[in-house]
Amino acid sequence: MKNPRLPYWLVIFITSTSLQTMQAQCPSILCPADTVLSNDLGTCGTIVNYTVPIGTNPCAQQSQTFTFTGAPETWTVPAGVTTVDVDLRGAAGGGDAIYLPGLGGRLQATLPVIPGQVLNMYVGGEGLVLGNAGWNGGGLGAGGMVSNPGSGGGGASDIRIGGIALTDRVLVAGGGGGATENGGAANGGHGGGLIGADGAPGGNPWGCTPLTIATGGTQSAGGLGGTSTSCAWNGTDGSFGQGGDAYPVYRCAGGGGGYYGGGGAHNGCSGAGGSSFSIPTATNVIHTQGYNAGNGSIVISWVLMDTSLTTVQTAGLPSGAVFPVGITTNTYQVTDTMSNIATCSFTVTVLDTEAPTIISPADVTTCDSIVANISPSASDNCSGETVSFYTTGATSTSGTNDASGTTFNIGTTTVWYIVTDQGGNQDSSSFNIIRNPIPTVTIGAFNIDTVCANHLAVNLPIGTPASGTYTGPGVSGSTFDPGMSGVGDFWIVYTYVDTNSCSNSDSTQMTVIGCAGMDEELNTEWTIYPNPVSSQLYFSAPVKSALRVYNVSGQLILIIQEGSQEINVMGLSPGIYFIRGDSIQRKFIKL
Repeated sequence: MKNPRLPYWLVIFITSTSLQTMQAQCPSILCPADTVLSNDLGTCGTIVNYTVPIGTNPCAQQSQTFTFTGAPETWTVPAGVTTVDVDLRGAAGGGDAIYLPGLGGRLQATLPVIPGQVLNMYVGGEGLVLGNAGWNGGGLGAGGMVSNPGSGGGGASDIRIGGIALTDRVLVAGGGGGATENGGAANGGHGGGLIGADGAPGGNPWGCTPLTIATGGTQSAGGLGGTSTSCAWNGTDGSFGQGGDAYPVYRCAGGGGGYYGGGGAHNGCSGAGGSSFSIPTATNVIHTQGYNAGNGSIVISWVLMDTSLTTVQTAGLPSGAVFPVGITTNTYQVTDTMSNIATCSFTVTVLDTEAPTIISPADVTTCDSIVANISPSASDNCSGETVSFYTTGATSTSGTNDASGTTFNIGTTTVWYIVTDQGGNQDSSSFNIIRNPIPTVTIGAFNIDTVCANHLAVNLPIGTPASGTYTGPGVSGSTFDPGMSGVGDFWIVYTYVDTNSCSNSDSTQMTVIGCAGMDEELNTEWTIYPNPVSSQLYFSAPVKSALRVYNVSGQLILIIQEGSQEINVMGLSPGIYFIRGDSIQRKFIKL
């Protein structure tokens, strides 16, 4: 079953919907390329300037084509348009399928313009047989004999701004030279390029020699006309904007128009092509020689500015900001009035190429095995640097951060500090730990390590190595004086410092007791001697009752039998002892 014909309003709706769908793809935005930079010296980033993307609407692409009319035309630059893309094609010279004309040149370029500016369009006409010159600068061909035609040169196509004079031309596509019919034929020289193509020689039935061919126009002069000294049938030179004319009879062809026109031909020869031209401010310029057949043309393309577009940055940092070390992704978004969106992104990578610095402390000479307060001083243009260390020499170890607290062996140890930043850059420094040995120090025991408070000063024990110093309560020179120390237990310290300023010490104890109460003579008729005693202790009278001997700790050591007058104390340790009875109390010192 065939579908019925759709009503016209539905056709309009479908067409409108299709256009909107197509236009929904129109917002477009192009970001700069990704970039990689190094940080600015002394900072953790760098200032980055980039071209801020601006959204466009490709659906606003417009173009207009100008074809040959034989008269100038104008085009006015629309609002918001500052550049146009142009494609100019010069006209071909005259000829036919057998005697080929020179083809017109092609010029493609991007031209800076000003909104509201008027561009004057001159589209070149094709050269024809029987002497007809192409409009806009084509040279005349010979037209004296229908049976011996000579074609005219093709006209140039150009754009003029600020006026309609030849000097107002900003872009020119050169025209081709005309062809001629003579024995062997001669094709026309192509137009276009910075220098137009030369004409070609044909037959010479009249024997006019020597012949010179017509030459193409350049950027500074017209092409030379073809010549013959024997016949004096010479073509004319091309000039600014004008192709040269051919010798007016007998199969001679004209030169193509152009910035500078090509030369006209001598008898039996073809015309030369004209040159193309572009002003210095034009960009993306492409010259093509010998491109176009027939009449010329001019195509102008431009993009209308769509003021309804909104472009915003949705991620990253603006141009001119300080970008930190690392990767920053910048995203831009363009939105049209129909809420269609297009985005683009690019990255700015900032590398930290600046090395950190680290300074070690001064060398340390010590006697201690554990060394503190040897941390380094580290800094970097970025934060987050890490410090590690390792040692060589007398001590072999490694660690992170600070070597303080490490146990160092005797000898010289070199400590190496290494600082590494987040970019992998490093610096290092070192210092030495010189650890000297501690001397071995000893002190002997007192011969008598317990004395009474009223005892005479006793010699201090010998300390080694010699030349050390004694310290402690009761120390006076080389003796211990219990009268200075008072009663109690006292440690006498011997300290020795070697030539490396390393020191060590040892100590021994002395006990001082208060003996005054124990020396009271409860029985003045009874005494003991000698005192101090080393072996045999005697009594001045026989013991009338059993006596007991105690040490300074109150322990019972001996019992003296009644009637005794002496006891052997050789088995007692040196020290202070006490004899006690019912009416007797005496103290003696065992040496």
